[in-house]
Amino acid sequence: MFYGRNYIDAHTKTPTGEGNVNLLSKYEFQESLLYSKDHLWARIAQDQNPQSKVYVGMTDFGQQKIGPIEFIRILPKGRYISRGHPFGSVESGRRIVLLRAPIFGVIQETNEELREHPDLINSDPYGRGWIATFQPFQLEEDRKELVSRREDLERLVATAPR
Repeated sequence: MFYGRNYIDAHTKTPTGEGNVNLLSKYEFQESLLYSKDHLWARIAQDQNPQSKVYVGMTDFGQQKIGPIEFIRILPKGRYISRGHPFGSVESGRRIVLLRAPIFGVIQETNEELREHPDLINSDPYGRGWIATFQPFQLEEDRKELVSRREDLERLVATAPR
């Protein structure tokens, strides 16, 4: 199950007060994921100890705002990254966007498929477009900074720079 496209009733008034705008209807947000204010998602691996692996990728909203992704840089495996600090960047046209870690941990692996096909982030942001996996160090603490409720996702989308 996911939030987004035609599956959500997230309505707010337009700035002029006329009509409704469905803020999340154009974007997919999966219920099973946690989301950062930097428009990255985190998926805790369910088949293992929750402390052992967290997949990280860019949200559908984030990739749509950036546009077609042409290049990605990711720090190498073994690097320690604090929550909120850059672990890579994506390029779209002349725009470079930093990828800020949604959790504190060490990079376990990077998605090598993105080297040849960075556009997977656009075409399949929650599947083959994952960016890296992290071994978390303080997952319970980091979870407090991530969101998954519809109301919180609406706020993230509404307050994003245009």
